[in-house]
Amino acid sequence: MTAFETAWELLKAILPDLPYTEDELGTAQRQSYGMYSNKGDKTYEMGLSPEVARKLVEARRNWLEENEGYEYLDSMPRTKGLPELIREFSRNPGLFDHPSNVLSRIGARHSNHPVPPNVFEAAMLDNDDGEGTAPIDAFIDSKGDDGWVTVGAGSISPEKGKIDEIMLNPGFGGQGFGQHIMGAMLQDHGMIGDNIYSQSGRRAIQSLGHKLTRGGDINAYQVSPHNQRQVLETALGDFSFTQPYTGWEEPSPDQLAGAVVAPSKYSDEHQVYHPQAYPYEYQKLGFETMARDLMAENDYRLEPIHEKLQNTFPLGIKYTGEKGAPAVTNAIFKPLTFR
Repeated sequence: MTAFETAWELLKAILPDLPYTEDELGTAQRQSYGMYSNKGDKTYEMGLSPEVARKLVEARRNWLEENEGYEYLDSMPRTKGLPELIREFSRNPGLFDHPSNVLSRIGARHSNHPVPPNVFEAAMLDNDDGEGTAPIDAFIDSKGDDGWVTVGAGSISPEKGKIDEIMLNPGFGGQGFGQHIMGAMLQDHGMIGDNIYSQSGRRAIQSLGHKLTRGGDINAYQVSPHNQRQVLETALGDFSFTQPYTGWEEPSPDQLAGAVVAPSKYSDEHQVYHPQAYPYEYQKLGFETMARDLMAENDYRLEPIHEKLQNTFPLGIKYTGEKGAPAVTNAIFKPLTFR
């Protein structure tokens, strides 16, 4: 028995099935562990056979060469923190076994220099025009012919519905793996969302939310009587998708795109500031909030949050159907009974 359980249901789900057989794709659910995990957190993992993984990575590498021209490689010498990551993952490709290792490092959890995901991916797929071995290729090769290659994983706090993290390994984006992981979390626990988002994370949950509620009823709700922020809700069947609407603080262009500062009298080099790792912040709404009474100067009051928005992520998805039913995805992540 491997570390991945394969399970498939033939009931109708909204997301299309991933195009792999039971021998090619595996899923697992386990208790989260690590210094940043809380008691009760669950981790959802997805893996592929080495043969399929190699094909996807090679296809992604070719796509980058044709569409991006590996332009990100030109900025690598100026990307603070990246040379250290290249050395670390080259020496120990087993770090890819747990995508949280990737997320914590490119998000600067262990350093002061976040590395943009697209730059990191290009570095991990770079095989020196076939003359060398890319770190992600070394990871796949280490699994032999019969092992499982971790392509992505996500962790969630079930009671809160808060996604702690979701990360795909380099070379496996754009295949739908992330949405199936989120979909499994949603149908198992009834709610998914977070307080902070990366740019790719925000796009991913927006994409899933639109797919689940397309054509549904749309309403805008004010957070509270004296709180001018609004949340847009789209509801269809058992699903509701919420998004920040008006009054929310959005990141600056420099936070989203980074900036290059010209040389100064103190330095002859351009200073490169990369995009902020998690530029979007929308704190989960509870049942009450402090709000300022605009008619009374400096008068703040505790008032109830709109009933439709209580215990809701401003950017999140809720599911009120039968828990555990394959309403979103047919890829069922069975709990592991062993390590």
